[in-house]
Amino acid sequence: MENSAPLISCICITNNSPLSLQRSLACFETQDYPNKELIISYPKNDYLTRFIVDQITSISDITISRIEHSENENLEITRKNILAIASGDFLCTWNPNSWHNTNRLSLQYEAIKNTQFIASILTHITLFDIKSKQAYFSNHFIFEETLLFDKRTLRWKESSSGYLSDNNLLFHIKNSPYSYIYIISDTNRNNERESSPILSELPTADETTNQEIYEITSLEFYRL
Repeated sequence: MENSAPLISCICITNNSPLSLQRSLACFETQDYPNKELIISYPKNDYLTRFIVDQITSISDITISRIEHSENENLEITRKNILAIASGDFLCTWNPNSWHNTNRLSLQYEAIKNTQFIASILTHITLFDIKSKQAYFSNHFIFEETLLFDKRTLRWKESSSGYLSDNNLLFHIKNSPYSYIYIISDTNRNNERESSPILSELPTADETTNQEIYEITSLEFYRL
């Protein structure tokens, strides 16, 4: 991919999850898409995240901007402040608690390049339950946290899958479940969105695949 590729600004909103953030930063650094920046927003009292960002910026050449906000800041205000400093032509949500394959950005950008679509989203992903060490493959589902969209033609408040789908602007990427692994841990097990897939209804991965996913997502591997 040529270096003239448009800049993609990845939006990472986090709070006191330093190990997960390190894994997410490692995934961002290894993206094969050449023109990217990461904007990290976190509460001012999240000193561990501040330390991690300081450490990463001192040893890596990836482009990172940060926004420290008040502990009780409204999410919409946080997003507005992120947009104010995002330089990219495209915006991409970057969940700090998930694992992103090296091809995620290039896959989602290439899917809509030179098409009528101005946004792409993954509709088949892998889910990995840390406790049981079991991986599951999702059915068709709109995973909002995988959205990438053209900021030049779309305002943030319009960047919902419903608006995009209704206007035939959203491209569904169906056959790349390993491009994104949503990790289920004790911190989010009881806070799953009501619309999230029910694990018991999903196909499971075999033992070899489970072990491979466990190894690539293990937080110990990404510890500074």
